[in-house]
Amino acid sequence: MRRKKIADGDTVFYRIKPATISQVLSYSNTINEQILTNAKSLGILNKPCTCGLDWHDLELYSKKIKEAVRTKPKDGTDYALRYLSIESVEEGRRFTFHAVPINPFTNLCEAVSKLISKTREYVDIKLMLMDRAFFNADMLEFLIGNNIPHMISARRNQKIDALERAVRLKRIPVPNTPDSFYIVPDYPLAGRVKIQLVFYFTPSKEPDKPDKCFIFTTNLKVDINNVRKLADWYRKRWGIETGYRVKDRVWGRTCSTSYVARLLFLFLSILLYNFWTLLRILKPPWTKSYKRFTLNKLKKLMRECIEFGC
Repeated sequence: MRRKKIADGDTVFYRIKPATISQVLSYSNTINEQILTNAKSLGILNKPCTCGLDWHDLELYSKKIKEAVRTKPKDGTDYALRYLSIESVEEGRRFTFHAVPINPFTNLCEAVSKLISKTREYVDIKLMLMDRAFFNADMLEFLIGNNIPHMISARRNQKIDALERAVRLKRIPVPNTPDSFYIVPDYPLAGRVKIQLVFYFTPSKEPDKPDKCFIFTTNLKVDINNVRKLADWYRKRWGIETGYRVKDRVWGRTCSTSYVARLLFLFLSILLYNFWTLLRILKPPWTKSYKRFTLNKLKKLMRECIEFGC
């Protein structure tokens, strides 16, 4: 098969250079909307969805990009490009509904509000799963004030640790399990917002150590009948971490200090991931020739189409 003439790397970057951040976001959002609208029209998003919301850092080895954020040192750098995304953590339909870049001046509550509003255009949110980075008064005031169903792992501090030691003596057994729990219904967080704090205890695998305690907050009703289900439900949040790892495999690597170029490669990886998720659900006949239709195989197939024609 004869190879077509395709642009080299320098030509690609020459074409990217005039683009703006708003153009990259606009084009990627338009394509993502088409993918999700197709999924909705096919009935894939008819049922309410459990979503994970988190940010992801892409390591950066340059200080020349002003949109970079400082992070914990990792792989020889403490700079990264950060984006916030909301994704389905339901098995078999793990779409990325929306993503926004984060810089040092981004208002996190406004960014989260934008993500939730965009997601509700395609699916009803059954529950939002978020990690302890979002456990703060501003975020919880926003979520509770807007009646957004959420579950957030609590950030440990001296006050919460002392409370945990106190409630260990009052905990209530969960029927038919070795687990136990205790609910603090009106915990004052930062003196601004009252939250429901749930302490869920599970036996330690080592007999000489105390029971493990998972602490979370939620605005859902919690009782003896559903507390175990909720604690298990939170494990679904790892679905978003799996999505990040998969997308990283097709994220375009570059040494360029152009923020626009890096942003474009980031959103291309999200679009490829969503397209691949849709194909895995629809299972068109040509995908059956693959034993396992992975994202890397889709990338390879699209590369061959560009180089040799479909």
